[in-house]
Amino acid sequence: MSRPPLGELKPGDPVIVTIHRRRTWTEVRAHVVKAAPVWITLEESDSAQPGVWRMRRSTQSAGHGPYDSQFVTIEQYVWDQALTDAQTFLREQGITVRHGSRWHSDAGQIRLAAILRTIAEETP
Repeated sequence: MSRPPLGELKPGDPVIVTIHRRRTWTEVRAHVVKAAPVWITLEESDSAQPGVWRMRRSTQSAGHGPYDSQFVTIEQYVWDQALTDAQTFLREQGITVRHGSRWHSDAGQIRLAAILRTIAEETP
């Protein structure tokens, strides 16, 4: 179990675009307008004046800098949220997953958090 790959995108597919605005990151719902072999054109959904982005398929980003807009598919977004929730849960429990541990991978951390949550639910 690992993060879902980008897969085949076609016009109309929903995506989540993360953009950097005024020192904060904002997530915006968008959809694919054009899916070429190298570049993907995205347009913001549900907006009076929709934003339009042109992003590279290989990096899922508008550029190479740390503040460039990025996009993920809905499946990737769900995976990223599960990983964030797992890491937050482990941190709240005082658990640090060290490098070299069998739980160090992203999938391992999600599994470990799920196991610990199950044990916590079963324990009175």
